[in-house]
Amino acid sequence: MSTYITRRGIWAQLIPGNPSAWGYMFDASSARYIPIPDSQTPPVTLHLVGSKPDNVDLQIPPEIMDVVTLHSGLEYDDFYALIATMCVTQISRECV
Repeated sequence: MSTYITRRGIWAQLIPGNPSAWGYMFDASSARYIPIPDSQTPPVTLHLVGSKPDNVDLQIPPEIMDVVTLHSGLEYDDFYALIATMCVTQISRECV
């Protein structure tokens, strides 16, 4: 089973046609969204935290690899220390 973060799922909800509002620009040479150089504001990042079943292959589109950070296998204290630094929302399976 594969789970995709697609333009019609999470990605479409985060950057609705204006990546600069989130601190990114599309770099045609690498076909990826990259942080805007010399921006006064750091770009927004999507952190996926938790675990997944062994039969799930989470596939992140190459164009957003610089936007997404995966965190899994964290110890209890490390998990809560990370969560404490973030603005947290739960995204249901319907969004991916």
